[in-house]
Amino acid sequence: MSWLYVISEDDIDDCYFLGITQKISGHSFTLMPQRLRKNGGISAAKKAFYRVQTQIKWMKQKVEDCFFVMAIDNDRAPAHPEHSRIPGLPPQDQKKECRFCELEREAMRNLGPRRTEWNIGGAIAIPVQMLESWLLLSLDSSLTDDTLPIFPDGCKQLKDLFRDFYNQSGLPSKKEFIEKCIDQTNIENLQSRSASFKQFVDQIYEWNLNPNQPIDPAYRS
Repeated sequence: MSWLYVISEDDIDDCYFLGITQKISGHSFTLMPQRLRKNGGISAAKKAFYRVQTQIKWMKQKVEDCFFVMAIDNDRAPAHPEHSRIPGLPPQDQKKECRFCELEREAMRNLGPRRTEWNIGGAIAIPVQMLESWLLLSLDSSLTDDTLPIFPDGCKQLKDLFRDFYNQSGLPSKKEFIEKCIDQTNIENLQSRSASFKQFVDQIYEWNLNPNQPIDPAYRS
């Protein structure tokens, strides 16, 4: 049995990251959710990561069977790896540092300076600009990172656009809609249109998991 610790803000994030990680890796996981305080940001993610390590030891799980995903939105911080800032940001956003680098430093501080030496497989997910970006790109193959809205300048924002897709789907719950998004995601195509998604996928591939293990769709439970 393999365990996937997902550090995220809510059940919808858990559903997505478990499902998409299973799809990318071809590997089955049992979800171990680790909830972030809403809008807790980097500091909350670091605290949750410490809890993950403590829980693995307490449950006496084999570290080779344990994996983690730390997931928070980019929210207009400098995107990894270019770290270029978006022109015209308000002052509070101009102070943000690269969220990927901050979380990777925390993981390296706890697990070691080289990913190849980590005793548990890990991936840092920083959707640019937020998880809805990846979902919208999955739903509409004509979109790219550059064509998605960033500023509230009168046009619909990412959450509004995603809500429109959800309402049009006729599905009774957002969780079922997330499952639909995962099912229709073309991993290779989405990587070509989202640098942050490709960055996430590359980390999963580094786990070198057996792709032939049958997937238990636990995210549907």
